Order: sequence, then C-alpha cells, then structure tokens
Amino acid sequence: MDRSLLQVLACPQCGGRIDSQSNARLDCTGCLLSYPVDGGVPVLLISAASRRSTQFTDPSFEKLLSEAIAAPFEGWDVSWLADRCTATTDDRPPLIEFYDGRARELLRGAGSVLDLVTGGGEHLARLCPLPPVAVATEAYAPNVSVAAHRLVQSGVYVIQTDPNTHRGDGPQAANRWPERRLPLADNGFDVVVASRSAFSPVEVTTWLVWVHSRPLQLPPKHMLRM
Repeated sequence: MDRSLLQVLACPQCGGRIDSQSNARLDCTGCLLSYPVDGGVPVLLISAASRRSTQFTDPSFEKLLSEAIAAPFEGWDVSWLADRCTATTDDRPPLIEFYDGRARELLRGAGSVLDLVTGGGEHLARLCPLPPVAVATEAYAPNVSVAAHRLVQSGVYVIQTDPNTHRGDGPQAANRWPERRLPLADNGFDVVVASRSAFSPVEVTTWLVWVHSRPLQLPPKHMLRM
C-alpha cells in the first residue's frame, strides 16, 4: 500500500491513523479494527472491518504474567518483586528510611495519627509506638482483616473505606460523588501519613473546626506523604 495514501487515511470508527501490515489488510493504530483491501481498493467501512485479537503471544510476557497471578498479594508485601525493580536516592539513604525518620519525629509529639491506605498495616506497625488515638483506612477488602489483626496489639482502629476516597478530586459541589469523602470527623488528627496512597488534598488538608458555631478552616498540624 502506498505510504502517501496511508498518510491521509483515518479510521472511520475512531479517527486513528491507518497502517498497512500487508497488501490485503489495513490496521487502525487507534483501535483494534482492521479493514480489507479489495482489488487494491481500501474498504473503509466499519461493517466490513474485523476485530484484531488482543491475545499476547510473547512467551516472556506470558511467563511474567503467570508468575504475577500466582504470587500472593497481601497488604503491602511485594517482596517477591525485589529482584525485578530498583529504587535509588543518589548517595543518600533510601527514601523510605528518611520518610520513617521524619514520621517518628512528628508522632512523638502527637496525640492522634491517621494512616491513609494502610495495606496490611506493615508500614504503620514499624512506626510504633503510636499516639493514643491511631486510625488506619483500607479500601482493598482482603487487606482489612490482615491490617486489623496486625495492628490490634498497637491499639490501632482499622476502618474500611470506599476505593473512591483515593480520588484526587474528592467529592464535588451539591454532594456529588459523596463516596469520595473520607468518613472521618473534621479536625480529628494531629498527623496524617500517606506513604503509598493517593488522596484528595481538600479532604485531607482542609478540616473544619467549629468555633462559637462558626466554621473555621484549619489544616492538620502535620501532613506527611512520600
């Protein structure tokens, strides 16, 4: 197929660029449709198109995928990936060590702490001793019981929250998408830690404290994320 012709063609379904892998077929690069070529004439009709398979045939990919599916997933334990990924912070200590050190400093003078998306509670448990009031949220159902079992000895209350509370835009005006709201009282925590989670900044950093029946915006004393 002439390359100059391909440059001016577009998929009638999605508008994607058309490419040619053979003289008998034209493939859309934006979706999975392929169009036939009849007697040298491109038949750019959606009704005549066929859908290409999405099945991968790369043996290496299939092997990695099978291992990932078979690997246990619980809390934040991804130690089985240790040989597959690396993290560096130049010549300084690993970032998680710096994060933990700063968290412990803040927790020493705090009366309460909130850990967003605690996973299985592994990370929060490392920060003990914790303030008198310690709460951890978790949205992935299998992790909730794991975290509760691990953290009960440290006096941590684990609550299950909606996965949508991780969304950065949070609830909207007129109470749209209320499931994105953290189910926690305003001005409840001195320190909020979020080592591995996404969250809505408005939900986490803007708490309301009522003074003489009038709302006053007040951020938590410390917000620490990695």
